[in-house]
Amino acid sequence: MTGEKLTTLDNEERTLSKNDIVISDGTRAIGLAGVMGGLDTEIEENTKNVLIEAAIFDGVKVRLTSKKIVRSEASNRFEKGLDPNRTYLAIERACTLLEKYANATISEGTVIYDKLDKEDKKIEITAEKINNLLGSNIKETEIIDIFERLGFKVNSKKGTMEVLVPRRRIDISIPEDLIEEVGRIYGVNNIEGTLPKVPTLPGRYDKELRNVKNKIISLGLNEVLSYILINDKEVKDFVTDEFEEVRLLDPMSEDRNTLRYSLINSLFKIYEYNIARGNKDISIFEIGKGFYKHEDNYGEDLKLCVLMSGEFYTGINSKKEVDFYIIKGIIEEILDSLGYENRYNFAPARNASEKFHPGQIADITIQNKNIGIVGLLHPDVSQNKVYVCEINLSELLDIKTGKMKYKEISKFPSIKKDIALVVGKNIESLSIARTIKKARWKLSIRCRNI
Repeated sequence: MTGEKLTTLDNEERTLSKNDIVISDGTRAIGLAGVMGGLDTEIEENTKNVLIEAAIFDGVKVRLTSKKIVRSEASNRFEKGLDPNRTYLAIERACTLLEKYANATISEGTVIYDKLDKEDKKIEITAEKINNLLGSNIKETEIIDIFERLGFKVNSKKGTMEVLVPRRRIDISIPEDLIEEVGRIYGVNNIEGTLPKVPTLPGRYDKELRNVKNKIISLGLNEVLSYILINDKEVKDFVTDEFEEVRLLDPMSEDRNTLRYSLINSLFKIYEYNIARGNKDISIFEIGKGFYKHEDNYGEDLKLCVLMSGEFYTGINSKKEVDFYIIKGIIEEILDSLGYENRYNFAPARNASEKFHPGQIADITIQNKNIGIVGLLHPDVSQNKVYVCEINLSELLDIKTGKMKYKEISKFPSIKKDIALVVGKNIESLSIARTIKKARWKLSIRCRNI
């Protein structure tokens, strides 16, 4: 029962719960089943009468109890599963050794409680299924020979083999387990490799991701791969979205106990790692998944995250300090290459995290739909200028694009002219660009606030 106390053989008092399996004398627990005995039933020098027990306990419950209370050699054995047929052999062997080496007198009679099915497991399988899965051409007689060498009995009728697997083989319960055994004994190296006969074509989704990666790499950024597990206290950094974090039920470490929602956390840790080792010029990106929960529904989004700081290589012997317009230009190149040219906008962020600089943060929108954010991290987060961008690729790629049209490069040299406009501080550069575009000039427009 929950809250019951038990002192185990290591002289430690343990607090039990209703989920722990115990050995009881009818009124109280005297041992943790499959884990450790109780101190009250310890064998001492003056002990004369000994009750011998041979039992099989539920491996899952033994695992949960041992992990919560104490790990022992017994729990290591029981949690992996044991052959129930050997419990009788074990108790007979124990009695024989006590009688032979301890001058014990064995009392006759055994109390048995046994409801386990100890018959051989019956699994039906065909040689065709084995060969189809392994990609082999093994004859049925060879397969039967392999099973018999493993100690399995085989009854073959009309091409179907009924394999009788001993209960001691806890790892075998379905046809796929038998196929694995055939491949292991026959030897994977003896299976001749073949190419698939059906032509395969990459899907649109995979093709677009590859195009995005190749485009970003061609612009001079380096791809990184980071852990999807972070600390639960960091999940809502850099974001203001409403969601419930997805925590692991049994994390190996409290530092990585939750699935990330934003990739910015992961890239910023990589940035800090490099800065601590003297690498100041950092331009990296990652395409990965963010995870979330809304009520009882779990979900995940594919995201692109870019982080830039220090100097950015712009050509031979040419570098430039990273600013907002460099990372903005990177995003523009990516969106243009995907077919969203002239359809996206950079607007002042409506609801940005406090982790961002309030004066250098913008929402990325397409058709009035927010698909990402780009900006400078707040000086309280990093004293260096660190620019980040995160785009929800799952939402972006759902927005359909038409076929991209290419036109021949003009044979005439281009002409560049700068136009300086004096406007009020409350007028955004985006509204100026829209006004110019309404004039229907066939120009490439890049607006910059001074």
